[in-house]
Amino acid sequence: MSVPTCTPGTGVRACRRRSVRTACIAVTLAFIRVPAAAAERDTQRSATLKFGDLIACAPDCGISGLDILLSSDFAVEAFSFGIGLEDGANYFEICGLRPGSGLPSETYFWTAVVQEGAKGAIVAAVLSGPVPDTEPAEKRLLAPGDDIALVRLNLRVHEQAPAPCPTPLVKLCFTGDLGTPPVRIRLSPEGGAESFEPQSECREVPCAHSPCFKRGDADGDGKYTIGDAIQILNYLFAGAQEPTSKCLDTADVDDNGQLIINDPIWLLTHMFAGGPEPADPGPHCGPDPTPDDDYVDCEYPCSSCLCK
Repeated sequence: MSVPTCTPGTGVRACRRRSVRTACIAVTLAFIRVPAAAAERDTQRSATLKFGDLIACAPDCGISGLDILLSSDFAVEAFSFGIGLEDGANYFEICGLRPGSGLPSETYFWTAVVQEGAKGAIVAAVLSGPVPDTEPAEKRLLAPGDDIALVRLNLRVHEQAPAPCPTPLVKLCFTGDLGTPPVRIRLSPEGGAESFEPQSECREVPCAHSPCFKRGDADGDGKYTIGDAIQILNYLFAGAQEPTSKCLDTADVDDNGQLIINDPIWLLTHMFAGGPEPADPGPHCGPDPTPDDDYVDCEYPCSSCLCK
């Protein structure tokens, strides 16, 4: 009988089958476990997990998102936790998780698994793996700080959701009871010290929506291609109608409130010369951080914002 394996660094895609997911989680828990002869917990350390502000958008699709945030007074090298939907869970379901903006660009191991029924999920990550003595040590750590974005959690309104939506809409909480074996709420400090359970806060998610789009995706297909720059250039210089995304904010790549030649140049530089991403919300669906500009009407296609 073959034994399922999980290659560190390959992320969620390596963990789709149930047997492989179990192996992936076991690999992570091996790094986060409490040592058998661990010393008494250091009560001087302080850390809190919480849910950030709701980024609600695309009302026709019911897609919403929020960040899972960590505040810690010490460096962290691994973490794990579960997320559960409580009150009002018949309205929302979890439809995706991805590494947050506060994580290093590369991690030794990352996995996020939505539980059956989409009413819960587990997340586990190891930032740095074991380094052979023959190689120079390169530690990837989360430095101490406040509101470090560990995970972006995406939610969507369930197909059988009641109308009108209840208030509060849903309650999100951290849990250590999901998964097989259960994935506990743990943080591992730098240097192999005993892992421990941080404080955690629940959050009630309200019923609110605002337009959502991907800045730079002028043709509305959900990705960046040369066609986006061509759409913006045709709008600027060839008398074309508004971009097929039906959202002029997608063409305002630098979010300065004007559509000018700098916008397609910015986008092309990002795609082909390693330049910066378009301004927020960038390549990820989100609301306009500057809604007071002239481009208030936005009908960006729902299908390009759906959780993949």
